[in-house]
Amino acid sequence: MFPSRVEVEDHLAALADGRLSREEVSAWARPFVVEDSTHPSSMDSPVWQGLLQLIGADLREAPNDYLHDVDDFKKWLADFRRSIEE
Repeated sequence: MFPSRVEVEDHLAALADGRLSREEVSAWARPFVVEDSTHPSSMDSPVWQGLLQLIGADLREAPNDYLHDVDDFKKWLADFRRSIEE
């Protein structure tokens, strides 16, 4: 079973404001994306997009540099909130 919009929003917000680390949110999202047998087309689109962003929060572009920064996380949260209002 996939998480709710509220759960995804909470994780995006916690990432954006530093309450949870990149690694924590990525680890939380990973089972829903990688291990769940439910096809993404059968799930809520904003939730799926949010999970894909969360799973990539800890990606690195170099050994000591992350691909995404706090500004990206804030944008992800704003985009998610906009998507659930539509």
